Amino acid sequence: MKIKTRKATSLYGKLLEKAIEREEPWLQSQDLPNYLDFYVDRGQISGIRNNSSELIVGRRGTGKTHLLGSLKELVVSSNNEIAVFISIFECAQTPPALGSETTEFAANRISKEMFVSFLREFLYQFSDAADAFMVKKKGTLPKSEIKLLDVKLNDLFGKLLEAIEVGRKYSLGRTSRETIKELRLEKSNAVGDVSFKLSERGIKATLGVGLGAGRSGNIETKEEVEVENTFHIDLKDVRNITEDILSILRIDTLYILADEWMELEKATPSAIQPLFAQMLKITFFNSKHIAVKIASIWSQTTLYDRKDMGKSKGIQLGHDLIRGPDLDIDFIKDELEVHEFCKEMLFRRLKFVCPELQRLEDREGNIDDIFITELFDNTRNFNAFIAATHGIPRQLMHLFIKCAAKIKGDFTNHVIDYKLVSSISTMLYREQKRKAIDPASSAQKLLNTINNYMESNDRRTFLVESGGVSKSTALRKLVDEEHIHQIPSASTPRVIREKYKAFHIDFGNYADWVESKQEDISSLLSISILPIFGKSVLDNLNDYVIDISEYDEGIVDCRSCGFSFTDRNPVYLKFGSCPKCAEDIKAPVNAIE
Repeated sequence: MKIKTRKATSLYGKLLEKAIEREEPWLQSQDLPNYLDFYVDRGQISGIRNNSSELIVGRRGTGKTHLLGSLKELVVSSNNEIAVFISIFECAQTPPALGSETTEFAANRISKEMFVSFLREFLYQFSDAADAFMVKKKGTLPKSEIKLLDVKLNDLFGKLLEAIEVGRKYSLGRTSRETIKELRLEKSNAVGDVSFKLSERGIKATLGVGLGAGRSGNIETKEEVEVENTFHIDLKDVRNITEDILSILRIDTLYILADEWMELEKATPSAIQPLFAQMLKITFFNSKHIAVKIASIWSQTTLYDRKDMGKSKGIQLGHDLIRGPDLDIDFIKDELEVHEFCKEMLFRRLKFVCPELQRLEDREGNIDDIFITELFDNTRNFNAFIAATHGIPRQLMHLFIKCAAKIKGDFTNHVIDYKLVSSISTMLYREQKRKAIDPASSAQKLLNTINNYMESNDRRTFLVESGGVSKSTALRKLVDEEHIHQIPSASTPRVIREKYKAFHIDFGNYADWVESKQEDISSLLSISILPIFGKSVLDNLNDYVIDISEYDEGIVDCRSCGFSFTDRNPVYLKFGSCPKCAEDIKAPVNAIE
């Protein structure tokens, strides 16, 4: 493919070349030197800086980790707030072999192990945050008061450590044993004695009772009572001690920022999100001084047990926590806003590597449009670049690095144009996304229908009835794998959003299709970042609707082992039994009479 040569003389080509010579300007938020300096805020940080527990959702790469990290860094300078940032990824561990455990028992055990790991990480970070908070306090309080505060904090954190690592003692039961011994003495006037001995499993108490002799005066009966104890974490103890620490530090809000929530179940064979969430709720929810912010992918999030409301466990949206920012759609309201967002994000990352680019930014933080012309030659190429990434920050940086590598970082002589964007997007679709879906799955069958729709109608935008979106596992799979992208309801006409959800077919897929038709790909320049719904569309909505009901997969729960699977599982379809334990669930479809 021919690289576009710059016509006008470059003013900052050498600086841009310097800015990308380190190969990657931090695709992942966790690789950034800090979060706050690189976050392009559109009100999300202030929106979650409150004492409410919230769920923050967004697909991969939309900035969930970046948002939580920015909030944590922002409250560091506060005089009445502290924050801990815990990635569930660090708590989730591959469990040992489950052996003969039932699925329900394994889920309970693994969720407890992971929650203990979560509490340990909380303790370490809470202790560090309190220490940092005390450093600020030392400049405002008398030494005598600081010394007393240090003593109280050490005592409370010691209790918190004990509550998490040891727990509270509970009695498992008592056993009694009697022994009869013949004595040479005529009578025994022994008084009772009690002795205690520590054992590995608890405390063993031995009660020795000397009894009077019988008629013959030469028999002694001795009774030993054994009390066996065990230790369990009392979640209320953890909560109470945490609140005591906040009280003596006079902290109004402790933010517990839980990232990568969906990782809870990726390393385990059991559904443990509701169980983990139940323990989290008991420990930290419903406190005016503790706010839990959970970041997750919506379609991979189970907040409470929907299968059996009589035994509901977990966190219920709208009751225990509220819906926070939806990073898939919240900031994408119009083309200009998306344009400015992507421009600022790209500039911040490159400026960090090459501070000399600062001259393109004025005192109010406005970035000169020369920055865009230096990289993309014109706004139309930049819009095509944004459209190809669907406004997803990680995709934007990924595509930029791929395109910059293609021109070898030589912005003095070359630019990124729509042809390069199309070529790289098509390559990424063919080599990565197209292979991510199981060819035999319902998601692939639905994708085939969507591709046929694009082929027949020559369009990327389609509609799905709202009621079927949340129920369709096939549709959610395509969204998660970024084959399709949901269009914000705020940018769709009322007549559409009242009944339908609108979607875009992925740019790479569309560009690949345009190229396969051997058409002039300059048509990609006319693609808007957000779709335009003209009168012709609104008058013919039915022509844009794709029926996804036939691709839905029902979920079957085995009553015997608790295993969940789709009703399209071949073992279930053929034999009517659970594919895990082989328990009969229903008569097989092709049962022999």
